[in-house]
Amino acid sequence: MSSPTGLPLFVYGTLRIPSVLTALLGQKQISSRPAILNSVKRLCIQKEVYPGLVEGAWGSLVKGDLLFGLSRQDEELLDRFEGEEYQKERRWARDTSGCFHECSVYVFKYMYRYRLENKIWESNFLTKEKLALFCAHYQGWRAK
Repeated sequence: MSSPTGLPLFVYGTLRIPSVLTALLGQKQISSRPAILNSVKRLCIQKEVYPGLVEGAWGSLVKGDLLFGLSRQDEELLDRFEGEEYQKERRWARDTSGCFHECSVYVFKYMYRYRLENKIWESNFLTKEKLALFCAHYQGWRAK
């Protein structure tokens, strides 16, 4: 699932949360920049705290962040973290200064879309308690 190192990664769900990235990648400096991906939507997944990204209507958009400077090892780890339900695709995202960046993004695979709810996912769905449990589950995961 890995793409060539060097492309930024557009993140739109739990990977936007610093404590989640730290639990996965450890204490490392990763540069990020707010960005928008067009013609997609971020939906809730049944019985999960994280979202799935799918094609949306023209004009729809998802706010997220571009992560810069991920190593090949980081990318491989994030590929494992995202798992079988996602495929990495190349897209173009626009940052807040209006610049476009070719990037990678994890898109929810068609074969698993039966698990999606017809409800837009918002980060405030993650309560402090749910976030703490989510991060605890992945703490030290890098070494596995």
